[in-house]
Amino acid sequence: MGQFHHFLGIEVIRQSTGLHLTQTKYIEDLLTKTRMIGATPIAISCFTSFQLSQYDGTLLENATMYRSTVGALQYLTISRPEIAFVISKVNQFIHKSTDLHWKASKRLLRYLKGTMHYGLFITLASQLDLVAYSDVDWASNPDDRKSTSGCCIYLGSSLVSWGA
Repeated sequence: MGQFHHFLGIEVIRQSTGLHLTQTKYIEDLLTKTRMIGATPIAISCFTSFQLSQYDGTLLENATMYRSTVGALQYLTISRPEIAFVISKVNQFIHKSTDLHWKASKRLLRYLKGTMHYGLFITLASQLDLVAYSDVDWASNPDDRKSTSGCCIYLGSSLVSWGA
C-alpha cells in the first residue's frame, strides 16, 4: 500500500523530524469558490480588539455564501489552530449574518491566502508528556455577555487538540 501523502484533503509531508500537515489545495479551492483568489494577502487574521455584534451591519439578503464559507473554514482548523478563535466568532452569526460578519470572513480568507502553506507539525518525540493550557475572556460578548474560552493540549511538543 505504501506511504500516504493525502488524507481527507490534508496533505501529509514526511520529514525526518516528524509530519507536516497542510491544507493548501483546500485553501486554494476555497479562495476560488469565494472569488478571493486574487485578493491581497494580509499577515494578521484579526486584531486584538476584534469584536462582532449581531446588531452591527446590514443583514445579508442571501447568506448562503457566508454559511458555506464559514462551514468550509471550520474544516481548516484541523491543521490551522490559529484561526479557531476567528472562526468561532464568525460562526456565532451563522443564522443572522450581516455585511460586517462577511467582511470578517473575507479578512480571514485574505490571511489564509498569505499563509496557505502553514500547517501543523507533528514532532517525532521520545518523551510524551501531556500538557494542557486554557484561557478565558469573561463576559466579552457585547450582545449577551457570554464568555470566550480557548484551550490547547500538547502530547510531547506536538499540538494534538485545541478549541476556541
